[in-house]
Amino acid sequence: MDHPVFLWSMPQAPAITEGFRTWVRSNPAVAEFRIAEMRSLAEVPDPECIATYLSTALSGLPSQTTVWLFVDLAPFQETGFDGAEGLLLQCLLDIFRRGQIAVKLLFGIPMLMTDVLMDRYPGPGYRMLPPLFFEEISPNSAPLYGLVLCGGSSSRMKTNKALLRYHDSFQFVHTAGLLELFCDRVIISSNNTLPPGDSVQSDIFPDDGNYTGCGPMSGLLTVSSHFSGISFFVLGCDYPALTLADLSRLFSSRSPDCDIVCFYRPDHKVAEPLITIYEASCLEKLPGYYRAGGRSLRKFMTEHRVKTLVPEDPERLQSYDTPEDFTAFFSK
Repeated sequence: MDHPVFLWSMPQAPAITEGFRTWVRSNPAVAEFRIAEMRSLAEVPDPECIATYLSTALSGLPSQTTVWLFVDLAPFQETGFDGAEGLLLQCLLDIFRRGQIAVKLLFGIPMLMTDVLMDRYPGPGYRMLPPLFFEEISPNSAPLYGLVLCGGSSSRMKTNKALLRYHDSFQFVHTAGLLELFCDRVIISSNNTLPPGDSVQSDIFPDDGNYTGCGPMSGLLTVSSHFSGISFFVLGCDYPALTLADLSRLFSSRSPDCDIVCFYRPDHKVAEPLITIYEASCLEKLPGYYRAGGRSLRKFMTEHRVKTLVPEDPERLQSYDTPEDFTAFFSK
């Protein structure tokens, strides 16, 4: 799967940048590199040498969680991505996209340089963080995996919804990329064959035959049974209008006194069970709920401590289920 490169437009106000520094100090799995400090590797960079250098530097960080690699691109305001530093940055992106280093790559970049970066180093998966992401995010030590649900028959859409392209990649890939910012690992729940090269086969789980007749709940039952003690950030693959800002609100609302964090849609007067964080504290009870005849995730939610948020824009929570919905997405 193509992993996204996260972009953070670094503000100038010290009070705001302190939020980022606090995040770094509270997160033991962050490595920080400045391109200027890597010049000693070579005037003409050797990708293998750089990969070895990065792997060695990252080896001392905690192995039980995903490592962040932060790169400050502010110095490129003067060079414009030219010279040895520009070649080093190209090597770093190539190494990352080939999967030679297992990190979440985060670029701190002045806003006016964003388009220049994308033009100079084209490729899929650039994701801009919400401006105040580091001010609003609250670290939670409980492990969190992402789960993309795309196991349905897509009968109303008349084609596999996971393979539609609303953005620059298949929808299941786009959805997984949204979750990568918040999760240590992203799992795909699918009963259909996905294209080779666009997915990591070890992270695809078809529904367990022991869990039938319960729709998307079967995917959550299957995956949570393989990962005891793990909380899951669940997203259906049919919400193409969702943004990182929407997911950030859910993530930053996690707390020890709630089992589930979700959006409540005032227009429909229901909680949304497929854009939801399910903590391990409630997932351990999900198999018993199923054995007792429970088949609805929304009803399961009512039996636990739920924190609900009102979406900033309810239309971003719309599920796109028909060919007409698909066409309408591009007219908005």
